Amino acid sequence: DSEPNYYEAGRRTLAEYGVPDFTWADHEAYVGISTQETVADWKRRYGLRATVEELLAVKNRHYLGLARTSARAYPEMRKFVELLAGE
Repeated sequence: DSEPNYYEAGRRTLAEYGVPDFTWADHEAYVGISTQETVADWKRRYGLRATVEELLAVKNRHYLGLARTSARAYPEMRKFVELLAGE
């Protein structure tokens, strides 16, 4: 499940821009919409001066770092990817 990583990436991003109290409940409002729409809403909601593009890049950087270190693949998916790689 990648949702905890999306939350943590968002929390870290907002903390960098002076919004220290982003909660899981806050995050849940953004489940199902694009990351670009999410950061555009953050810009408006929290009065952030950064561009949407900058916020998107920072959040993606945080997410990729988390995904590399803490995301777990389902065993079936790992087997599937290995099968595809062998073709």
